[in-house]
Parts: sequence; C-alpha cells; structure tokens
Amino acid sequence: MRKATALFACLIALPSQAQTIDDASDSFQACLYAQAIMYGHQSCHAPTELVPAIYASCRPEENAMRKAMISKGYKRPIVEGTMEGFREGFDPKLVKMLIDGQIKRGCS
Repeated sequence: MRKATALFACLIALPSQAQTIDDASDSFQACLYAQAIMYGHQSCHAPTELVPAIYASCRPEENAMRKAMISKGYKRPIVEGTMEGFREGFDPKLVKMLIDGQIKRGCS
C-alpha cells in the first residue's frame, strides 16, 4: 500500500513540475513583452541597445525559468541551450515591438 501511495504521489508531482516550467516560461515572456512595450514608448535608443536592457529587466523571470527546468531534471547544458534558443526566437519579436513603440512615440 505504501509503495502504491508513493508511486501515486510521484505521478501527481510530475505534471505540477511541468506546469512550473510553463508558468515560468509564461512569466518570462510576459515580462519581455511588457518591457519591450515600455522601452519602445519611452526611448528612441537603437533596439540593439535596448534588447539587452529588456533581458536585464527580466532576469528574475529568466532565472526562475532556468531553476524550473533544472528542478525537473534537465542538465545545465540543455537548459542553457534552451535559453539561448528562447532568446534567438524572441530577439526579432522584441525588436519589432521596440520599433513599433518608437514609431508611435515619433522617434526618427
């Protein structure tokens, strides 16, 4: 009976860990979008200067995503590769959002 209970507890814990990664990813994405909108509306600096600032502003959310992946059992090289791919996928979106905000602001 105890073995069955322990197995059941492990099976229940697995989806919640996966949800933790999803939640952390969603929070990180939301932070990036919010910061891109804010920087785009408040600054006329080049997007190449602003994108690193956006990531720096969202460092706690990025670290939470890393920790969630590591706690699920992913090895650090996999986590870092995933994060690099995440950034590569988001950089063009952030640049577009920055430029859109800057156009609305009247930057030239």
